[in-house]
Amino acid sequence: MHYSVLKIQQRKIPSPIALGLIIALSAALTFVLNSTNKPGNEEQKVTISTSEIANLRDNTVSIFWRTSEPSASYIIYGTQQDGLNQQVFDERDKAHNPSIRNNHITTLKDLQADTTYYYEIVINGKKIGQTAQRPFTFKTTRKISSPLDIDPIYGKITDNRGQIVVEGIVILKMGNTYPLITYTKTDGSFLIAPCCIFNSTTLEPYYPSNEQAVYLEIIDEAGNIEIKKTTLADISPLKETIVMDGQEESEKKQLGDTQDREKVSEVLLEAENISKYEDVDIIFPKQGAAIPATKPILKGLGEPGKKVIGQLDPDGKLFEVKVGEDRVWDFALPFELTPGEHTLNVITEDNTGSKLALNRTFTILKSGEAVLGSATPSGTITPQIFPTIAPTALPSLSPIQLTPTSPPPVTGSNITSFAIFSVALVLFGAGMILLF
Repeated sequence: MHYSVLKIQQRKIPSPIALGLIIALSAALTFVLNSTNKPGNEEQKVTISTSEIANLRDNTVSIFWRTSEPSASYIIYGTQQDGLNQQVFDERDKAHNPSIRNNHITTLKDLQADTTYYYEIVINGKKIGQTAQRPFTFKTTRKISSPLDIDPIYGKITDNRGQIVVEGIVILKMGNTYPLITYTKTDGSFLIAPCCIFNSTTLEPYYPSNEQAVYLEIIDEAGNIEIKKTTLADISPLKETIVMDGQEESEKKQLGDTQDREKVSEVLLEAENISKYEDVDIIFPKQGAAIPATKPILKGLGEPGKKVIGQLDPDGKLFEVKVGEDRVWDFALPFELTPGEHTLNVITEDNTGSKLALNRTFTILKSGEAVLGSATPSGTITPQIFPTIAPTALPSLSPIQLTPTSPPPVTGSNITSFAIFSVALVLFGAGMILLF
């Protein structure tokens, strides 16, 4: 029996073609793996560009924040840092269905007086606080019974083309107080009812005068900002429409002019011979004065441009004014003082920046009661601050830019590089087999 042996000749891929295939496959795989790890494919982080705590009082507060990109956002809060078990959504949204927008505003209601609250802002499902471990915080005021007697502040806002500004955020700021906030309606109108204004340091009620300088800040959905400086008397109400002309700040007074204030100072200077007073002093009331009026005008002297913070005891009411260029400050009480003894405590700074505290004790007479005797000489300056109104540190929300907390780094080697290296070895081995 004869056997025939068939020799099968294997076909080999030419070396240049094999090398070309190996290089092409390696390049393609490297491109695919690298493209899946590019930063551009990661989810874009949304930041908080500005925020405000506003309308603060004993049982409610409003929180405003603006996100860098249109986002679905809301607030979670509670009285314990690790117990943020309550939710509140934008006033303009339906519950549990937040709209996609840049400007967000919520109102927390039915809060407890004199209580610290903690909260985080949820943006597209991610929680943001002051830090990864610490939420934002605010404290409600003590319970109040007498609201401010200030007329509502209202007006209308358009852009420079005459188009109404819908859902624009309107923020009223004055001195060292928590701002008041609202938003424009579908017709461009807004309304702020200044029920209560509180000092942002002491959390005590603040009673502004009609001449109180205020800033009205408007932020539309596109991020355009308009800031108008005026006085409280001139925005109750606004007599003309605010036009957002693209300028971030206008130092001109919207309605009225500064001559009115200058005339008030001139009258005060003519009424008193200020040369007999100290550089920083209280002109009225004098120590021991008996005053028949229940709403006296308080006035004094100080360093031009310096802030004057006053408190009336036993009422506990605060006010804040600025010393004019003529060294005179004044404050017309918007509330009535009860008959009896009162003390005016004032804190300001001298020309070196040192704190000075002054006080005057005076009496408000009952209706029909005669004024007996004469006023005693002016009191002396005491170089110390009254403990009852010394500012105390209070955690508050400042406009800051935040980003969601980054995930912790993963230990070990880079898996992408390892995968590329492994595949390259496999391809190299396959090429060797094809070649030989």
